[in-house]
Amino acid sequence: MKIKTSSLICILTLALTLYFSQPVCAASTLSLLSSGDGGFSLQGVGMENVAALDVTINYETSTLSNPRVMPGVFISGALMQVNPNVPGTVRMLIITTSPIKGDGTIATLAFDQTGNSPGRIIAINASVANINGDPLPVLAQIVNSPNETEPSSITPSNAGTQADTGAVPVPFGQQGVIVGIVPSGASAGSKIEEPSAAPEVSPEPVKELEVVSQETASRAAGTEQETNPTKQDKNIYSQKSVLERFGIYTGARSAKALTELFNQEPLIGFRQVSPVVLSDGKATVKISFIAMTTGKKKPDVKVSGATLLSLKKDPDNTNTWIAELRPDKKAVSATLAVSQEKVNMEFPIVVAPAATVDLDKSGTVTEADFMLFLRDHGTAKKPKFDLNGDGKRDFVDEYIFTANYIIKKPVVIK
Repeated sequence: MKIKTSSLICILTLALTLYFSQPVCAASTLSLLSSGDGGFSLQGVGMENVAALDVTINYETSTLSNPRVMPGVFISGALMQVNPNVPGTVRMLIITTSPIKGDGTIATLAFDQTGNSPGRIIAINASVANINGDPLPVLAQIVNSPNETEPSSITPSNAGTQADTGAVPVPFGQQGVIVGIVPSGASAGSKIEEPSAAPEVSPEPVKELEVVSQETASRAAGTEQETNPTKQDKNIYSQKSVLERFGIYTGARSAKALTELFNQEPLIGFRQVSPVVLSDGKATVKISFIAMTTGKKKPDVKVSGATLLSLKKDPDNTNTWIAELRPDKKAVSATLAVSQEKVNMEFPIVVAPAATVDLDKSGTVTEADFMLFLRDHGTAKKPKFDLNGDGKRDFVDEYIFTANYIIKKPVVIK
């Protein structure tokens, strides 16, 4: 019995040693530091392979106004979108031309002050991702001026929840939100050199929309159109499409499980206005994306599986464009690719052919229709619900059915 007990203790000790010796994925830290007189510096600490950042800052409108943002040297050459037009909020989207590591100044902010107050930041919300679009762990914190008075009762309606104990750990893969007010001189702020003064920068003037309309011929393998060829020797900033996620999914088949495959982490700097668009040859979809143009009127864009109808500059966000596309008829995938100096950005678009999903003919699409679809596969020679007509029943058919189910039910997609 003693031998067995000793052996068990040795095994447990070895297991614990191996467990705690495994490398832990450290979180990057974002610190927003006051320099006084309406100036703030956004510092990155311990950044590791960060290629994209989405940062929203909520400030007190009773003490600060007219925000101006200047990119820091830490993100030199990066694509940066700034939207300062919502009172009480500044949002920054940043995609770096090459992943950043270490510590440095990401951006500086300058505000107009009201009264004698140095101004107060209420909250900072942040998420970061690697070059593949995968979310990374992140911590965030605020260091307001020590001369700042107690919080005013007037706060923006969209302000994040406040904490009073400094940086709050964020679980892996989740957005870094909520961040407290760290007293000046606290250890979190002492590691970072505060800027001596905030630069005076002016917001980018709103320009008249620049529109490009184009029509292209479809190829047998799908439509492709380019404003300029892209180089292939660059980093690619992208993520798996929803269709690819269906292709590698090995879990249980149910309405809930398959619809949740459409709920993927947003790709920073990219937004598809409608979560799913039908490829019926008529429906169109708008895509918002970040891109920088150097000496050009429009970014270099390549579209696959769709036709580019127009390309307009977003009047509300810097370095942002809005593309309107019409997916090719019966397309199950489409991509908008943007060539930048050191990175190719490939944005997967969620498209699917139209399909009948009211299988029980009840006149209303319910989960019972989904269960009927999953239950009845037919045979290898005569597959049931072969929605793309390729002679087999597979994940592509599940993708098409789920997309139409989401549209008809409808299902809320994040």
